[in-house]
Amino acid sequence: MKRTGVILAVLMVILTLYGCKEPLESYNKGLTAYEEGRYSDAAASYLLAISQGQDGGKIQADLALAYLRSGDTEAAETALEQAFSLSPEDPDVLKKAGIYCHLSGDLKQALEYYQRSVTSDIHHMSQRDLETCAYVASIEKQYECYEEALRLYNILIEAVYYPAEHELLAGECYLGLNQIDAACQYFDMLADRPETSPVYYLRIYKGLYAAGAYSKAEQYFERGLRLTDAENSPISKAAYYADAEKYETAMELFRTEETVQGQLAFARTLQESGRYEEAEEVFVKLLQNGNDTAEVYNQYLMLKIREGEYTEAFQLLTRIKAFKDEDVLKDALFNEIVLLEDTRDYEAAYERLTAYMKKYGSTPAVDREYRFLKRARSN
Repeated sequence: MKRTGVILAVLMVILTLYGCKEPLESYNKGLTAYEEGRYSDAAASYLLAISQGQDGGKIQADLALAYLRSGDTEAAETALEQAFSLSPEDPDVLKKAGIYCHLSGDLKQALEYYQRSVTSDIHHMSQRDLETCAYVASIEKQYECYEEALRLYNILIEAVYYPAEHELLAGECYLGLNQIDAACQYFDMLADRPETSPVYYLRIYKGLYAAGAYSKAEQYFERGLRLTDAENSPISKAAYYADAEKYETAMELFRTEETVQGQLAFARTLQESGRYEEAEEVFVKLLQNGNDTAEVYNQYLMLKIREGEYTEAFQLLTRIKAFKDEDVLKDALFNEIVLLEDTRDYEAAYERLTAYMKKYGSTPAVDREYRFLKRARSN
């Protein structure tokens, strides 16, 4: 912890001598560093901005998150206390306090802060308020606080803020409450939304099917199927059947696909249906035909992880790293983290995850891995 403090002090001196002199510029550098996973750098930039006169609850809350991510929990708690001392009811501070508690594993306190951060007056909601509202609603839904999530989704729908997406999510909340008819009222609104895609109807189909409303599920499946025939559909008919777990029909359609992408989709469908040997045959054929690309190897890697064939999975990972395809390398690095988790090498997985976050930033999925590995390493 002392070492972290010394490093931050040195960074502050360097930034003072060679960096920006304006507090806003320092603060923005901190935000960029945080998004890139460079949490100690972010804390140093926030401290510099504070020393230049930009103090307040918001920047102290940002500082608390940077300290927490860099492992200095004592400094993080002090900064969060300072944030509340300066701006106890500021929505940004409350939201960041929610994120802080969420990352720390205190879900109950996190939800309380999230709820307090949202205003319910849609006539005075800024873009940031709407973004916060959507974020908090997603957290409430994730943790099955469906009634509170519904309240927020209805605010967003009334404010015409991505209405199709939030009608879908509101309907899913009603499914969580086992209110099928109420859910379908929201799902039916999607028919009038131009942004509605087959993917929406796939989610509805799966949700209704899981709830036991099989007849209604099939009705919405057919609606999505009709959209797959539309020009520029983001999903093919074969993929639509595959995602709906109607594997036999999907595989018949995929068999006619001769492109590499079509064959990869065919292999994924075989995997999802548990037909691993047939999926392996597809990958072997692709490689024999000269399609030894990073994407093919990465998909093959996922099959090996699923089969528990870890030695071969590590061999494939080595081949993938020889390629220069940045998008595939990003996916492969995350798959490596999963592979190390499966082999119970939590220290190495945590090290790779830290590198991943520094290079690519964070997402909800990455945050979940981060919380899991922190717990796994301490056990």
